Order: sequence, then structure tokens, then C-alpha cells
Amino acid sequence: QAEGVADLISSRTPRGAELALQSIRGCTKNSLENLKKRLVSALAEVEIEIDFSDQGLSRLDYSLWAERLRAWVAEVEKIRKGFLQSGPLRDGFRVAIVGAPNAGKSTLFNQLLGEDRSIVSEWAGTTRDVVRESFLVDGVAFSLSDTAGIRETGEAVEAQGIERSLGEIRSAHAVLLVIDAPAALLRGADEVSRTLSDLESRNFGAKTILVFNKADLLSEEELARGEAVAKSLARPLAVVSAKENKGLESLREQLLLALPPGTEELDAPRIGRTRHCELLGEAAERVGHAVRKVEMGETLPDLLASDLRGALDNLGQITGEVTTDDVLHHIFSEFCIGK
Repeated sequence: QAEGVADLISSRTPRGAELALQSIRGCTKNSLENLKKRLVSALAEVEIEIDFSDQGLSRLDYSLWAERLRAWVAEVEKIRKGFLQSGPLRDGFRVAIVGAPNAGKSTLFNQLLGEDRSIVSEWAGTTRDVVRESFLVDGVAFSLSDTAGIRETGEAVEAQGIERSLGEIRSAHAVLLVIDAPAALLRGADEVSRTLSDLESRNFGAKTILVFNKADLLSEEELARGEAVAKSLARPLAVVSAKENKGLESLREQLLLALPPGTEELDAPRIGRTRHCELLGEAAERVGHAVRKVEMGETLPDLLASDLRGALDNLGQITGEVTTDDVLHHIFSEFCIGK
């Protein structure tokens, strides 16, 4: 819950704030309660094998025991997968604005944000470092990066900025390839195609949206030619004039369309931090280790119990609740030992 308070303070998106509130209300702890109970039950069964087998209180079917734990591991992995998939919903979908120097990237960046965040200049190479800001489109958070114009340069500082730009491209969910439309039409479709191919060889699967900028300088005929070029490349297109703040609504729509399929249907994750995800991963590995022992015919209860205790300790580091008393309570409630 304390982590939830910290996450709420630092949250940058509506979904991030929602998840933090869930932690504050104890939802993360409650959602793990069932996992804890099932693991305590499984541990109690092997503890009986260790301590009370001479009294004939348990005849543990290890194959059924392992089957229940396989289902437990599958549920944990589902929770972890939900957390990993929801990362962009919490932190914002990463969008990199890239293109040649003076294509209008920084102007577009400022217009999308609604504020002058990046320096705009007629001189090429003004942006030397990556500038990042978040903004919302229909309640969906995007983390937008303005990058240095990509070109060959011998200037050391600009070269470092370009290298960072390439890093942004590699980590982005979507890339806005900003093209100086009047200049591109003069050079022809082949030049645009080469630029696109070079970009997509670096972006590891991020969706590319073509942004034909400076549309205010194009005639109707030139606009039609530009749209034909984009159609031939089979890429989404937004025709804008960043300087005059025109066409940006179409670009925002393209950003929403670039979201991974099923994003809107993703359930809120049941855990809220990378630490929780890692601890659940460790717990799943320990329980999986116990299952593999049973599959290989190794059914020494002491060793199996050790794996499950370790997994419970992992859960306890998330919730702060698990103690050996939980196991003792389960044994006495289920088997009436001591009467």
C-alpha cells in the first residue's frame, strides 16, 4: 500500500493512477490471497508427509498434487503477462518523432503537446538530445520523443544526439516519420521509399506512420501526388502543416489506430510494480522446480516443502503476510491434529 501511494504520486497516466489506487485499497494484496492459500494448502500436505506419516493421516497422491501446482504456476504466469502487457497503459505508448533535419519535427512535437517544449529554429541540427513528454489522446497516454535529425555528420555532439535518436527508434511502439513534403516530392517516391526502408530496418517492428509535413506549401495536385506515394508504400499517412497546426487531428487518429490489437480490452493488472512481477516469477520458478521433481519421481517431502516455502517467502515479500503460522493453522484446521 505504501508503494501504491508512491506510484500514485508519480503516475503519468490515468491507468497508472488507477493501478496505484488499487494497491492503496489493498487490491494487490487481496488478489494474491487465493494464490497464497493454495500454496499453503499444498505445503501443508507435504508437511504432513514429513511429520505425521507414521500416524497414517495422509496418503498424498503426488501426481494430483503436482497437477494442482502446475495450474498455480499457469495462473501466476498469466498475472505476470498481464503486468508486462499493461506497461504502455501505465507509462504511455512510446512514440518517436524522427526524420531529416529541418523536416519540422520539433514544431510537430510542440503542436501535439500544446506547448513550446522543444526549441524550433530554421537552422538544421538544432535538436541535439532526445526531448520526452507525455500527452493524452482520448484518454490514452502517449510518451512522445522529439529526436535529433538523422543525417551524416562529423560534429561530435550532433552525432551523439543522432545515436540517441536511433535508440529511441529501437524502443518505440510507433514511429512518426516526418517528411518535408515539398522537398520529398522534388526528389521523388524512390527517395521516400529508401528513407522508410532505412528507418524500418532499425525499429524492430514498431508501426511507422508517414507524416507529410509543410502541406501548406503544396498545391492540390502536389497533395494528390504525395498521397499516391504513401499509398504505394502501404503505410498510414497523415498530411499536416505543423506550423499552422493543421491536420493534427488525423495524426492523432492514426496514433490510436497504431495501438496493439486488443489494447482497449486489457484487464487492469493485478500487480503494480516490476518488483512484484519479479518476485512472482521467482515463486513460479520454485513451484515449477517442485513439480519437475515429482515428474522425475523425486518425491522427498523435505525437498518439495523447501521449494514451496521459498515460493511463499516470495509472496510474503509482496504482501508482508506469510509466516510459518499459516502452515500450522492449515494443518490443524484440516487434519484435527492434537485433539
